[in-house]
Amino acid sequence: MSEKQPEGLARCLRCNAKSKRSGVRCNSPAVKGKSKCRMHGGTSRGPSEAGKQRLSELHMIHGNYTRDERRNTARYNAVVKAARELLKKERS
Repeated sequence: MSEKQPEGLARCLRCNAKSKRSGVRCNSPAVKGKSKCRMHGGTSRGPSEAGKQRLSELHMIHGNYTRDERRNTARYNAVVKAARELLKKERS
């Protein structure tokens, strides 16, 4: 029972996703212009803007390293440094 594959299917690129368990490649036909098949993310265009916002909120644990917080810390450190230099000059 050997069925012939359509000519285009035989020559197309194959999905390069691998199984974690067995290490075997998927080998389904890859989506045109991609390296994965439709089942392994070949049709995905990435998260939507709402999805990106949700992910950002989920991954932020405490906010100590946000851009605004780093700026505030840098300003605070500059003020402290200036105050220390003033005290040093006063003592001399």
